[in-house]
Amino acid sequence: MHIAQRIQIERPPGDVFKLIGDPARYPSFLAGMTTWKPVSAQTHGVGARFRTLMKVGSVEVGGIVEVSRWEDNVAIEWTAVQGVRQSGRWLITPTDGGAELVLEIDYDVGGGRIGKFVERLASRTIARNAWATLLAARRLVEAEEI
Repeated sequence: MHIAQRIQIERPPGDVFKLIGDPARYPSFLAGMTTWKPVSAQTHGVGARFRTLMKVGSVEVGGIVEVSRWEDNVAIEWTAVQGVRQSGRWLITPTDGGAELVLEIDYDVGGGRIGKFVERLASRTIARNAWATLLAARRLVEAEEI
């Protein structure tokens, strides 16, 4: 299943990256996330690993993700190395008057037809959480002093 949400932020890409490039701040704006903790000594850049859990309905799902791409002011990508099969990315694109921030999440719970049904049910919650995350990120970035 693929989820993609985007939002315009009236700040330059570097200001947006200050937020998404600081995983220690993720708990303050990642909607639905109940756990986002580093599990490696490295907490930034390619190779950093995090324990993640998201509340979907009455259960928490997640696992361990590893950052697979880190390009300052442009993108951060991750892939699951344990738990639910998922990957995702933050993309920042310069625009007139600021930047567009995109959050994409791909996941696969497996399990054939039942798994596909579960994915469709979860997609509503995950899409809402992604949108709420982008709104919170915009509020934080636009409110910060330079």
